[in-house]
Amino acid sequence: MTDLKNKKKLKGCMFLNRSYVKWQHALVLDLKKRYGVEEWCAYGYGKGAYEINKIQNDIKYEPVLIDELLFVKAHKEVVDEEYLSKKEKEYGHPYWWQEFTSERQMSVNWPRQFYNTFNPTLNHHEIKQQFQIRIREIEKMLDEVKPDFVFLADAGAMGINILYYIAKKKGIPTVILSISRFSGLSGFTDNLFGTFNTVEKIFEDIRSKKYLSPKREKAIRFIQDFRSRPEKPYYILSEFWNKSMQSSAKKFILFCKNFIRKCIDSFDNSFPKVYGYSPFDFVRHNFLFWLNSYKTPKFHTIDYKEDYVFFALTSEPELSLLMQAPYFADQKWVVRMVAQSLPLNFKLYVKDHPQMPGYRNSNFYKEIKKFPNIKLIDTKTDSMELIKNSKLVVTITGTVGFEALFFKKPVITFGSVNYNAISFIKKCRTPDDLPFIIKDALENHKHNEEEFVDFVSAFLEDSFKIDITKLIFERDIEKIKQNPDIKIIADEMMKYFNNYTL
Repeated sequence: MTDLKNKKKLKGCMFLNRSYVKWQHALVLDLKKRYGVEEWCAYGYGKGAYEINKIQNDIKYEPVLIDELLFVKAHKEVVDEEYLSKKEKEYGHPYWWQEFTSERQMSVNWPRQFYNTFNPTLNHHEIKQQFQIRIREIEKMLDEVKPDFVFLADAGAMGINILYYIAKKKGIPTVILSISRFSGLSGFTDNLFGTFNTVEKIFEDIRSKKYLSPKREKAIRFIQDFRSRPEKPYYILSEFWNKSMQSSAKKFILFCKNFIRKCIDSFDNSFPKVYGYSPFDFVRHNFLFWLNSYKTPKFHTIDYKEDYVFFALTSEPELSLLMQAPYFADQKWVVRMVAQSLPLNFKLYVKDHPQMPGYRNSNFYKEIKKFPNIKLIDTKTDSMELIKNSKLVVTITGTVGFEALFFKKPVITFGSVNYNAISFIKKCRTPDDLPFIIKDALENHKHNEEEFVDFVSAFLEDSFKIDITKLIFERDIEKIKQNPDIKIIADEMMKYFNNYTL
């Protein structure tokens, strides 16, 4: 593995990710200036990544693989079955299909398709073409450039996942920036699946008495403060993400601006419109969002005195389902599976994600409400109150599971999440086991406060605070360069490499 401590000149490979391109480029410039990372290659999505070498002269990304261009070129690929089988054995884990199902543009037809349902846009032969060109071009780039590390942020799609697995197989350190894990905190990991090897390593050392965390007292205060004043999730607090905070006039003005921009973009043929959507789709999506927002389902009445299990739905389409729980991504099926696994006198309280109202049709909620012991809870209801009064919290991969631990509630997860490392978390991997896991959680749960403090200590030790929304939505690259969060990301990344990857 590359010794990043002792190399004087480093080479990097950057994932240039659509709206992230400007701050990622600012990060590259900072790494060049302060850490000597002078040569860069890149894998990118979107027009911003495509034009990166045209709009600035500070860094020459060479080469730049653009996913949309590879998508178009793939149609001319002559599929070599032997080559694909060989590369799947070499880089697969063990096979490649998960990379297609996590590619929401191809598997869900996002963003053209408004509702989130599996609807592949390619046939089997075309999918093989897409895999083949990406494997070949990514392997070629890494072999020619020989980067010392690969940096990814919000990774989770066919091309970038292939880059990840090939780089790992070649022994190239690969770091993923995990944004806003909890309470606005971020950190680095070396995997795509919601777990954090450094947190787990620190946690293990603390539990085995090999190490005393300097964050222990802070962790105790953090837990006490959260119990007395629970923090709302970052996506609720942030005005950038919360459409409900906008006035009707502001929403209409924004709609008009975006519609005009869509119309102008539709005449621009300088970049392939592989993953975009038309002005007609834009109008249709906004109409459906408006219709769904005003056609709200009939919610059930909450009774905190009755016995219930709390299940919080996840935002879709998101990596937390497609990547971290690919075999439990059908939330309606998971909800029904939980409902039919409960004691007879229990209810299942189901609450949708705060960002999803408007993006679901009425049939989604009707299907959930069909099961007799399910109550559909108003999205505006405070999740903390639902957690505090519940007998059990069940989640696929949601932060709600971690929040429940602060209130000493039993938790069951289905997917890959960092807090699975805690011994009293119940993990369901087989549907047949679920009733027995629920029974055990309800009857035998024992919260271990000492272990929880140790985990939060490790979590805080491996986290840092940045405001990613300011980096994403700032248009002025010069202001982004001056944002102290860029230096924080660069410093924490190099510390991660030096401490944990060598």
